[in-house]
Amino acid sequence: MTAVPQLYPPAEAPPFDRLVCAVDGTPASLEAARQACRLAPGRPLALVCALDTLEELDRPGEIPARSHHLRRVAEDIVEQARADLRRSGAVGVVEVAVEEGLLVDVLAFVTGGDVRTLLALGSPRGSVPTPAHMAGVPDEQVLAQHERLGTVVRQAPCSVLVARRPRGPAAFPSVIAVGLDGSETSLRAYAVAIRLSDATGAALRYVVALGGKGVDMDTLQAVVPELPLSSVDQRSPVRALVASDADLVVVGHRGLHGLRALGSVGERVVARSPASVLVVR
Repeated sequence: MTAVPQLYPPAEAPPFDRLVCAVDGTPASLEAARQACRLAPGRPLALVCALDTLEELDRPGEIPARSHHLRRVAEDIVEQARADLRRSGAVGVVEVAVEEGLLVDVLAFVTGGDVRTLLALGSPRGSVPTPAHMAGVPDEQVLAQHERLGTVVRQAPCSVLVARRPRGPAAFPSVIAVGLDGSETSLRAYAVAIRLSDATGAALRYVVALGGKGVDMDTLQAVVPELPLSSVDQRSPVRALVASDADLVVVGHRGLHGLRALGSVGERVVARSPASVLVVR
């Protein structure tokens, strides 16, 4: 039987000490910052713009001054994001930074490998269409953005929030769904989901998908005695979580990197879920 991970000493303590949000001037990235502040109110927030994400803003005639031009654009983006957050009522220290380099490298540097940091990113145009909910084929640029997002989720040294537009922004999160299979990674996600539910007042919904690689029901029934029978779903974990009708889905991360991490449940839920997804390290 797997024991519940003792990640956060007092039960009432928020699960994250610091927030880092990648901003690029899009409403999606600002929404990610707002949602991070809702999940860990009052925690210091760093708004970071990586210059490599702004390459499409460059113009051929500006090539000689490209670096200077992009830095000015990035500085405007982070300052505007800080102003918008203050107007939306976000509390706590908000710092801004512009860093050169690939997004995944910049975010790894800024988070410093601290597992109690929450990294937040906006999702480009919602989820990637799948056969279950085809809404048109995204263009090459959007696919490239989703690929970059998947790389960050796989390689980030801390938990990652991928934010999508909630049904009711003022009430986010209203329903939190957490995937459970009895593994240590799923119990870590459970520990975080419990604290977020307590802190925000959101309803907590358990998802136990039997169509995956195996579920340790003995551990689940011992660790989560309140687990209702209605939580058991015959579908695969990805399908069950995507269809959970929550505005925040919490999943564990197995800590895999490289080729072994490709196609993980967490990454596929991030790609397909219409809701925001929190991948817990």
